[in-house]
Amino acid sequence: MHRQQILGSGIILGTILVLSIVAVGVIQNRASVQGSGIGLLCTDVALLVVYAFAGMILWKQTTRSAITAATVGAQIGLVLGAVEMGNHLTEAFVPARPFVLIISPVLLTLALLGMAGAATWERTGSLVLAVTGGVCCAIVTALITLCFAISFNLLFAARVDWQLREAFAARLSSTTILSRPTRAKSTERSTRCTTPVPTNSKTFECRWNVCRTLSSFFVRSQMTNVPTRF
Repeated sequence: MHRQQILGSGIILGTILVLSIVAVGVIQNRASVQGSGIGLLCTDVALLVVYAFAGMILWKQTTRSAITAATVGAQIGLVLGAVEMGNHLTEAFVPARPFVLIISPVLLTLALLGMAGAATWERTGSLVLAVTGGVCCAIVTALITLCFAISFNLLFAARVDWQLREAFAARLSSTTILSRPTRAKSTERSTRCTTPVPTNSKTFECRWNVCRTLSSFFVRSQMTNVPTRF
């Protein structure tokens, strides 16, 4: 079996494996495909079908330069897939981590994708094949990451559920704390609006006199500041 057939069959089998794991996840959590979830599922399935179609194209590839580009991209994709697996494990077991550990996998991902294109450019001298190598690297990385991440979430569903509940609980508590002053103000305003004003009390008469004095003072000051026009 030639290299392009090995790479193409690997991509096709990886796509079938990811689809199988997604089907198992949907069977275990049927509520995830309700509402907007069905649209997201259709989008994911469409992207995986595109991955399988790319594997079929690679299987039938006969150009030596194209096979070289796909091989280089797949090799770097294996390394990048291992990086993404480590990043997923870090997110699962170390939820509170410094910013360096959060941004480092992102920068390393971009660097390895650029490395795939640069290595393909160095061997083939073609920009189109350099982009092809980068795309092949991204496909291999995505399949490895999806297989590992979805399998991990299914095996350790209780831990993932606990982390999600903790995150949503923290968000809900912060939202409640922020909404308390607004509710208090609205309640106070509604109380002020619904409470009848004691027209015969001395407090009301005093406030009315102060407001009338201030309004008359304001009107007089505005009249004195108006310039005289000839």
